[in-house]
Amino acid sequence: MGFADAVTGRLFATRRRSDLEFQIQSIMERKLAVLDQCNSISSELANTIFQEGQHGDISSQAALLGWLSPNNLVGVPQIGIGGNTYETQLAQLQTLEKELEVKQNKLETELEAVKAEEESLKKIANDHAKKDFKIG
Repeated sequence: MGFADAVTGRLFATRRRSDLEFQIQSIMERKLAVLDQCNSISSELANTIFQEGQHGDISSQAALLGWLSPNNLVGVPQIGIGGNTYETQLAQLQTLEKELEVKQNKLETELEAVKAEEESLKKIANDHAKKDFKIG
């Protein structure tokens, strides 16, 4: 592998690293959106329970969120509230969050491999530059 090959390979590795970092950032934003939706559902449930005087039983009729509409969150599947209980909604959101976590871990692993490849190509390019462009 010559100098030009190492530099070109490094450029491709840098592009891939940038793409992976953007994908990880997007997943983190989606996870924050899921967290916001969980907080919204929880606060609506708490308000409903305390307004109806049902302080002791979270599965009571007052705890059903059939009258609520979900937030419009980009990139987060909307969960129908009609008749679903609080626990079902949170379980669906937790499943989505786990899927996002798995994707994020996979991308972070790939990112580490790309960073190692980028460093390797940088070292190769530097070695070839010293050898090929030596003066004297």
